[in-house]
Amino acid sequence: MNIKLLIYLINTLLILWFIFYQNKDYRNSIKWLLFFLLIPLFSFVIYYFLGQGIKVNKKKYLTVEQRINNIFSLKSDNKKCTNYSLEKLINTNISLKASQITFYNDIYYFLDGDSYYSSLINDIKLAKSSIHIEIYIFRDDDFGETIMDILLQKAIEGIKVKLLYDPNGNLLNKRGFLKKYKHPNLKIVKYYPSYYQIRNYNYRNHRKIIVIDGKIAYLGGFNFGVEYLSEDDKVSPFRDTQMKIKGEGVYELQRQFLIDFYYAYSLIHPFVDVDVNLSDIVLYKEEKKKVPMQFISTSYFVRENVKRSKLKLLSYAKKEVYIQTPYLILDVVMMEQIKLLLLSGVKVNIMIPLKYDKKIPYCASLACARELYNLGAKIYLYEGFIHSKVIIVDDFYLVVGSSNLDVRSFSLNLETDCFIYSYNEVSRYKNIYNIDALNSIEYSPYIEEKLFKSFKIGKRIYRLISSLM
Repeated sequence: MNIKLLIYLINTLLILWFIFYQNKDYRNSIKWLLFFLLIPLFSFVIYYFLGQGIKVNKKKYLTVEQRINNIFSLKSDNKKCTNYSLEKLINTNISLKASQITFYNDIYYFLDGDSYYSSLINDIKLAKSSIHIEIYIFRDDDFGETIMDILLQKAIEGIKVKLLYDPNGNLLNKRGFLKKYKHPNLKIVKYYPSYYQIRNYNYRNHRKIIVIDGKIAYLGGFNFGVEYLSEDDKVSPFRDTQMKIKGEGVYELQRQFLIDFYYAYSLIHPFVDVDVNLSDIVLYKEEKKKVPMQFISTSYFVRENVKRSKLKLLSYAKKEVYIQTPYLILDVVMMEQIKLLLLSGVKVNIMIPLKYDKKIPYCASLACARELYNLGAKIYLYEGFIHSKVIIVDDFYLVVGSSNLDVRSFSLNLETDCFIYSYNEVSRYKNIYNIDALNSIEYSPYIEEKLFKSFKIGKRIYRLISSLM
């Protein structure tokens, strides 16, 4: 048989497999089909890594999840929301695999790397029983070595330290960077080991969860590295948002961390026991503070649940929406939701960076920004690199977490966001947003053409391929 004919025959069979067995959105399917026809066979290799969906050992994951939940259910303190205006949103989020709402919490916001790292290191040094870290990027630079030296010292002191990181977010690190830190009390696990690291290359664990002694938690956008200290001129000043949480919400982040950690652990070790102190699994109330919050994490089994929770939240907007995101790459559904808000008279304020870390995604961000600007959105270009992931809706709803307003966070990454229901917290963060706006320039097509004239082709290309991922 002619080689060329054989290639096309195999390619046709693969296309039929894709049509009948791959559950893809029809818009994405059409783009992939065009790709398969233009580049036979090789395009399926790309699809295997970039478009097929995340690979998960369902049996192991459900086993780990059940065992962790059984431990936590012993300590559970179930409550019902007494504010009935919130009930629909809260229950929708719960149906999307969000946590129960917790009430007695306190929050502190960190907006720069210096203050955040200083607080984190101090809390780690004061840890009495456990330190749990789930991080996307862990650089092998001066800060990375500093934090690992401290963690090793705490392990030597008898503190149980668990570190979970995404290997594909750290491909540029020196080989063996973390291997030299060895101690029985220090467990370091890659989220995707061996085959899973290759198969899930395009699907990253983007969470940044830190829990200390089961009483203090950190959640937000900061990774570990000197670049987050504004020491890289390309992205300086670096502006992000990290929350320090005390109270009942820590309980839910502890649960999510342990599920993630022991699932990854179970892929390379027999999953025998959950090595945690039960004293670290308690609903600690901040009796003098009442900040209702609910956490939602990417689910393997509910499609795009983080995205859907944000769509539901935006549908509540009646007056004004504030958004901070480093990447504004919207799919059709999210773009239409924001357009409908603008057309209905809701004020939409969006803040993206003026500086960028990756040119191609920034091209797509500018394309989306212009489209929304033309409908009346106010777009701010922060004079530096803003990595903050925040949404405010009207006067009561605030979301802070790890997910960007982009296709990758909605469809590919593992993310965790915190929904905060509080007039006071919204007021606090609006003040922060307004200060950031003073350090920004307002977007206009003229500004775009002047500053980013060379991006014209890039904007068109990346908007096309972004939904293929």
